[in-house]
Amino acid sequence: MSPRKLHLLSTLTLMGYDERRSVLAVAGNDTIESCIDHLHSECSFCTKGCEPDEMIGMFRCAHSLCRECAYDHFSTATTNPLAVDLRNAVCPVCGFPKCSDKVRFAEYLEELGYLLNELLTRNEYAKFCTERVKFEAGIPSASTSSDQTVFVIPRQVKCSSDELVSKLRKLQFTKDEARLAAECCDSLEACLVFLRQECEICLETCNAQNMVQMLSCCHSCCRNCAKEHFTIKITERNISELVCVSCNRPDIENDDREAVTEYFSNMDIMLSSLVDKETHDLFQRKLRDWTLNKDGNFRWCSKCDFGFFVDLRQLFVECPNCRTTSCANCKNPWEIHHGLSCTQFAKWKSDNDARHQKEGLNAYLDRHGIECPKCRQKYDLARGGCLHFKCSQCRHEFCSGCDQPFHQGSKCGASAECKSMGIHAHHPRNCAFYLRDVDSKTLERLLTDHRIAFSDTNQLPTAACNTMVQKEGETKDRKCGDKTEHGTRCRIHHVEYLCELIKRHKVDPVSILDENALMMLVRRQGLHVVGPLPNETKDQYLGRLIQNVKVSIPL
Repeated sequence: MSPRKLHLLSTLTLMGYDERRSVLAVAGNDTIESCIDHLHSECSFCTKGCEPDEMIGMFRCAHSLCRECAYDHFSTATTNPLAVDLRNAVCPVCGFPKCSDKVRFAEYLEELGYLLNELLTRNEYAKFCTERVKFEAGIPSASTSSDQTVFVIPRQVKCSSDELVSKLRKLQFTKDEARLAAECCDSLEACLVFLRQECEICLETCNAQNMVQMLSCCHSCCRNCAKEHFTIKITERNISELVCVSCNRPDIENDDREAVTEYFSNMDIMLSSLVDKETHDLFQRKLRDWTLNKDGNFRWCSKCDFGFFVDLRQLFVECPNCRTTSCANCKNPWEIHHGLSCTQFAKWKSDNDARHQKEGLNAYLDRHGIECPKCRQKYDLARGGCLHFKCSQCRHEFCSGCDQPFHQGSKCGASAECKSMGIHAHHPRNCAFYLRDVDSKTLERLLTDHRIAFSDTNQLPTAACNTMVQKEGETKDRKCGDKTEHGTRCRIHHVEYLCELIKRHKVDPVSILDENALMMLVRRQGLHVVGPLPNETKDQYLGRLIQNVKVSIPL
């Protein structure tokens, strides 16, 4: 090191600068002023001092960002599914360049691509390329509302097949992958998007030929996930559930009949090459039956599996196959129904059929059952498991603890926070959703304070829990069998029982909820509560939070 450099280094050390940073500053500068400018490099966003080689200059303005701020900003704007919008991939300080100038913004995105290739991970960069292709096609991002204008970016420079293969090989793709992409695409960006498709279900990365596009939305998944999803729905569930696994579109029961018919026609074509022949044949039979059931003039025989069309003006109809006569309206055997209206016959059947004894059945369902709040279908509900329940009749999704409906975040609209959430419900605070993690002794004290009995005085204590449950992976209910801690119930099912009593008697549990549960209540209602104030104790803060919940959120 020259004497002048040693003098500069000595001066910077005496001024209190770090020795390692001082050496780097002296190596690239000749005056004390330029050395100090070097040492004072700071991020325009977070104002943190950084080494010059850790700074990233913005392309169209004088601002610079540290690598940490640059990564956080550009990864959110280009890859975050909740906030992706390339129009936000600009300088976070001055917002330049403006996306209204289409040509200049297209040039800027091209320059930005070189930076992001070094800054982002391989998968994140692939997502950025996907967004560029969407912009090119004029397709809005998932987080872009439909009323926002998306301009078209000029197409990328086309390359020959050999050039594309060479470039893709340098990016560590296999020879077969490179050749496949070069045959299907004419630019490097399009090849990267083609080869780096991400399944929205298993999150595996595969090429576009192994992806299946849903028929009524923008979602897609890999062939394996699509095959498994549709096979299960066809073989085990109702044909009306053959919808997108991500957004549940289309609404088979409520959408336009012509649109649904076209959807199933396209679904038949897609399934023919996706599932095995046996499953595809079952789909076609179920589709036939579903179509016939939508026709008001079609009836299935009440005795055999024969179907036929009827004249609705007739009081009764006769099956052409087995000659069984039945009511044209309610389909019950006409010999018994004759002389009674359908309502009278239904009452007679309920009163006289041993399997449908009204008092016994209703009492049992009151203790162990659940009723769909939309169609009023009743179910015998096994204890335990998730509170999210889906009615098999009308497909309404609701909470088994409080009957509140479940919504996708973007479709809810109850508060601004809902948009960033997945499928969720707005549970009242006396729902098991908030109480199932509370200690059983605390729940018992709450019930005691409200003079509500909770002990099983009519049952003898047992060693094993007698609550009927359905374990994961099983199809039949059986006794829980865990060690009892409260009479005939284990700890988990005793808490569940106490939560049911609190809900049934409309007890307000706000006084026993912790800070996390109270804040969740407040946020889900879109309310704002000031955090702990200076000199405010935790008990005082919780008291203020409880009071806000009581006043602002009805039980």
